[in-house]
Amino acid sequence: MSQEKTLVVMLCMHRCGSSLTARLLQRLGMSLGPFDLGEINESNKYGHFEAQPFVLLNREFQRQQFGFEGDLPDEPQSLRRYCEIDGRWPSEDSISGEAVARGRDLVVQLMQSGTVCGFKDPRTVQVWPYWRRVWATLPELRIVPLFLLRGPHEIAMSIFRRSQGDRDYAQALDVTAVHFRRMKEIRDQWPGARCVVQFDPQFHALQLQRAAELCGLEWSDAAFAEVYDASCRHHAPAAIDHPAQAAFEALAGLPSSPPCAEGYRQLLADAAMREATLRRRRDLCRQERDDARQERYATQQERDTARQERDAARQEVAWLRQENAALRTTAAEVPPLQARLSQTTYDLSLIRNSRTWRVRKALVSVLGLGRQGDADQENHDTPRPDGQDAQSSATGLHPCERKNHAGNSLPAKVP
Repeated sequence: MSQEKTLVVMLCMHRCGSSLTARLLQRLGMSLGPFDLGEINESNKYGHFEAQPFVLLNREFQRQQFGFEGDLPDEPQSLRRYCEIDGRWPSEDSISGEAVARGRDLVVQLMQSGTVCGFKDPRTVQVWPYWRRVWATLPELRIVPLFLLRGPHEIAMSIFRRSQGDRDYAQALDVTAVHFRRMKEIRDQWPGARCVVQFDPQFHALQLQRAAELCGLEWSDAAFAEVYDASCRHHAPAAIDHPAQAAFEALAGLPSSPPCAEGYRQLLADAAMREATLRRRRDLCRQERDDARQERYATQQERDTARQERDAARQEVAWLRQENAALRTTAAEVPPLQARLSQTTYDLSLIRNSRTWRVRKALVSVLGLGRQGDADQENHDTPRPDGQDAQSSATGLHPCERKNHAGNSLPAKVP
């Protein structure tokens, strides 16, 4: 960075038209760096034009100091503490040299992308003590803060509408008041060039032109007409009785404007819109409650059915165990039964052989059948009435016994 370069730092509260301002300045030639600028979403159809490394760094330090990262504190105690300390850092001693180096590296990367560069993130106001330490390491850099303003009622309504009633309107006003007081303190202490831009139709174009020229950019009415989309404005300004209104007027250099008849009508219309939103949210919560009850009933039914199936399964398992035990008992009884069956079969074969012998013997004696050779064969093959055959009568063996070649007795063969 040998030649003087300009860094534009957009300081604002959330929902102040900062995305439109960053988009227009980029259209006029200001670089937003080689960074991811975030995604287009429902709350901003053209994009937020926020360099994500700067956003992540701001989120980190805002969470460290105040306990939240978004536009409003998520917990009541965080909101109460934030309002009590009025958004001031308890101590700047927690800023380490390593943290300052991280911010400086981001700024150097940004400034390498152009002569006039800039970034915007509403959290920059909350972590300004950190960035003040970073600016001190870049004395050759020309820094121009742009203070982007919008009426507190419009901001609170926009936050309420975008969150669909999840963010409280009154809490949004309290946070806006703190934010504006911190912005005024930064503006009053800043020694160099600075500019205020109001997101209001009667001031917006003229103040944007002055800001662009202060930053070293050439103004273009055509570019403004191309970028500005009036349909993105969803709320009208109205003066309210709240500290945020006084902080806004002091920062914008406007005289105090008490609520008027037109302002009251606008406030009543916006209050009716908030009431309708809350009613829709209530109806949605009731529907979700009824759906949850139905799901709980269905879950209970499924649980009861599962319990019945579990009990039936347990009974079946017990029955199967009994059957298994009976099968084991039966299996243990099978070998003895098989042995008895074999013995019975053997005994039966002996009986059958004995009967056959007696019948054949009777037939031979009664009918006189067969020749002498047959008789000899019969004497050799059939048992004798006294239980011995022709061979066994000489040896004294039972007819069911046999001898081997060595003369030892062999058990009878079962037919």
